[in-house]
Amino acid sequence: MYILIILTEVVVLVYFLGKNEFAENEFKKDMKSAKESKPKGDQKKSIKVPALNRVLLPNCIGIDIHNVKYVVDPYNEVGEKEPENPSQKFKTLLEKYEPFTLRWDGVFGTSHLPSQAEWEHVLNNCSAFIFSGMAKFFSHIFLDRLVAMNIPECQLMILSELVHSKPSFVRVRDLDEDKSSQRLSLETPTETVIILSLIGVHSVIANQWYTTLEENATRLEILCENLIKIGKTTGQAVHILQRSKIAMDKSSKVELDHTDSPEEKKEDPRESPCELNQPSIHPSVFNTVLYGLPNMMFM
Repeated sequence: MYILIILTEVVVLVYFLGKNEFAENEFKKDMKSAKESKPKGDQKKSIKVPALNRVLLPNCIGIDIHNVKYVVDPYNEVGEKEPENPSQKFKTLLEKYEPFTLRWDGVFGTSHLPSQAEWEHVLNNCSAFIFSGMAKFFSHIFLDRLVAMNIPECQLMILSELVHSKPSFVRVRDLDEDKSSQRLSLETPTETVIILSLIGVHSVIANQWYTTLEENATRLEILCENLIKIGKTTGQAVHILQRSKIAMDKSSKVELDHTDSPEEKKEDPRESPCELNQPSIHPSVFNTVLYGLPNMMFM
């Protein structure tokens, strides 16, 4: 009787130990894949970079410019020959803004698909995070695992997203088939920003609706130039982005007017002089907006 009870306890103990060991091994494998994907990150820490001679403006919050992480096109859903390929564009930005970007670290989908452990690693160990990819942000990272995180060290997040290619459209369609309408409502742009704010992100720069690869590439380049090279605050950078987009739209409008025939250029008597002199602004100008603190700058 006693021998039977002891044997039963041993079997139960071995079962739980084996189960825990399996879970531990799975966790270690996940973490190992995350560590193996970032050997360059350890090398980058030893790189000596020149000091950034930039004065923190009054009432502003500094962001460590050398502790930026990124994930670019995780599923590699844009062909390499595409002129606005996110990976190629981002690599160009990294080269353009050296030495500020020498210690930046992250994952390109052209090398491998980042695991959830890698996502959590980059988000937990950054002062700012940049995502450049297809579709919506929550089609790449598990929402259930993200909401359990606490990342107050991530002060700024830039989401260059909401673009579709044929592979991304099919992937997101298949993912969304099994999701309830309530779950899908949590993945909209505004709700995404709310969730990111709840887990500690101070400021988020993101699109409000779907756009094109070309538009996203232009926006990201303007933001990087003003945030990294010039040293503008987050609010100033987004304001400059919107003004530059207005200027681009006006210039394109003028070019179209020059190509019109004299008959087409005749003024409509119903239009006022003010309306003639001020071309309409396209809504895409205000697609990218800032949620959160406008007084943050890279230092």
